[in-house]
Amino acid sequence: MNGLIAVLVFIMAGSGWGGEEVNWGRQTAVQLGPAAQPPINIERIVPTERQREFTEELTYSIESEQDSRLSEAFRLSYPNGITMPKRILVNNPYRLKIIFSEEVDRSSVEELLGKQLQNAEWSMEWEDGKTIQLVLNFPESAAAEDNYTILHLSGVQSLKGHVLKGDEHVVLQAVQSVEVKAWNSLNEETSTLYLGKDDTQTLSFSPDRQWLLRGERVENPIAAEEIYELMNREGHVIHSFPYGQIGYPQWLNDGQSLIYMKDTWKRQEVWLYNALTGEDQLFWMLPKSDELNYQRIAGIAVDPSTGQIGIAAAYLRDDERFSLDLLLFDSAEYTEPTAAYTGISRYRCLEGPCSAWIEFIGKGQLYYTTVESEAWSALPEVYILDTSTGERKRMDRLETAQWGESRVVISDRDHGVYVRMTGREEGKETIVVYDSRSGERHEIESAVELLAHSLEGFHLQEDGRIVFYAKGLTWFVIDLHKQTIEPYQGETLPTPMKDEDLKLYGSQDGIVVYGITKNNHP
Repeated sequence: MNGLIAVLVFIMAGSGWGGEEVNWGRQTAVQLGPAAQPPINIERIVPTERQREFTEELTYSIESEQDSRLSEAFRLSYPNGITMPKRILVNNPYRLKIIFSEEVDRSSVEELLGKQLQNAEWSMEWEDGKTIQLVLNFPESAAAEDNYTILHLSGVQSLKGHVLKGDEHVVLQAVQSVEVKAWNSLNEETSTLYLGKDDTQTLSFSPDRQWLLRGERVENPIAAEEIYELMNREGHVIHSFPYGQIGYPQWLNDGQSLIYMKDTWKRQEVWLYNALTGEDQLFWMLPKSDELNYQRIAGIAVDPSTGQIGIAAAYLRDDERFSLDLLLFDSAEYTEPTAAYTGISRYRCLEGPCSAWIEFIGKGQLYYTTVESEAWSALPEVYILDTSTGERKRMDRLETAQWGESRVVISDRDHGVYVRMTGREEGKETIVVYDSRSGERHEIESAVELLAHSLEGFHLQEDGRIVFYAKGLTWFVIDLHKQTIEPYQGETLPTPMKDEDLKLYGSQDGIVVYGITKNNHP
């Protein structure tokens, strides 16, 4: 028992492996949004002098009855390093509770909160010496400034003299309200879904149009990812998936079920979730193997036309490249693969999820990429697999992309296209399109300089034209019959007013899901 106690004291005291002193002061840089934005600096000054006695330690927690994810964001902030910003609607009171493990010096708490909450109206009420009810209200100007508030209580003192040393925190961001709508390209009608807050990254309809899967951006120490919520058409949350529980979610053709990879850290199992019943069940898992190193599920795809399921299983080879096996299941009723293609793709990955891009691009046609060259600078080659015959053909290859490139796959029920835009000298661009219906490859030249803008809202119209939005410009249309790209002529597409921002969340089967927010930027 004495040996165990000694180990605990060693760890908590902050000694290095060589017995040197460790500075308890820490600064963490968190990057949110595009890399061009400055990082958020979370700085907490904590005493460098070691606390010798650990019979008691001052800790705290933050929670909210109106926001179930707040406690999760606080818990994951340290030591996991997950930044899960809590986006708070402006002019809307946000109530939260701070709970300490023992009674604290109230003046030290109030002084710290006063320094951190300068861009919000706030009030607090002590329930007792350990619990605070805190109410925040951000004005519209806080959203216009696009800044973040770091809420933490490190440095607070207890009445017993303990100093709070926890690195846990929450990141708060004031946001505008958003009106979420759906535009149907088939009948050119727009329907309003719900009014919410501007915190959505992706939004996809279930095939029966009764459910919405909403993705929200969060940051881990390596990359950006999404957390998910299941909603009805009115925007009410039916189920929140905990952080890290769900990866590669795809709707099945029954209209109410999701297939997904469970546990984004282990990456070993594929599960089914029924939105109607809430039932969650195992579908398939990677077989155990002592021969295959570093096995992981790297991607999931569902054919919207046939219901066929593709699962990409990757393993690390001796040459430090991943090799990909593709397993096909006729439907969710078949828990064993009906076809398998081994070593279909290879690629390098040093850190992160090491995902593979697989996607159905038309009935029975699966898009995937591979890097055959061993050179680190090699770019992915694009292949199409005919799942009925097993025939594979290379559809696109690029030697260099020194002026930038963008790739997207647009898929409807039985029709899909692959679009690659590549920059050239003097602002010119080459647009390559593969049409799964005709099997033809097209190459179109452009001088619009589209790659200088964020390209969103890609969708196929009934006549086969490809429409997308270049943020800061307008909507464009690629016409494969005319071999042209030009601004879209029409008044029905979602278009923001001068004081509005357009947020495009996704498109499927000719339906574009988007949001309109007020623009307060100067």
